[in-house]
Amino acid sequence: MIVIKDTIDFIKRMRRLIREDRYLFENRTYDGLDYVAVLLEDFMITPDEAIEHLKTLNSNMWVLDNMPDYKSSGAFIFKKTINKVLAYIKLNIEYDENGEVLVIISFHRDNK
Repeated sequence: MIVIKDTIDFIKRMRRLIREDRYLFENRTYDGLDYVAVLLEDFMITPDEAIEHLKTLNSNMWVLDNMPDYKSSGAFIFKKTINKVLAYIKLNIEYDENGEVLVIISFHRDNK
């Protein structure tokens, strides 16, 4: 089970990876839209602005993932209000040939 310490450690690693430009948006669609269109439609922000919002996440914004379906990987979910809309943000740290990389799995309007 994930505890607050795990979340704080994840956030520290996430911020380091952002500083190192080691992040990517998962190539997924949400309601038929790619992530760029979702960010614009739901929050009126660009991908670069979304990254700036990730930098401000903290452990109080973390929520337990009741349906972990992303590669059974222990992804972290955060909820944050952006432009008066509650965002659902699912993140994971994975590995490629160059080491750790932050994967932005989901970043869309919260449905709950």
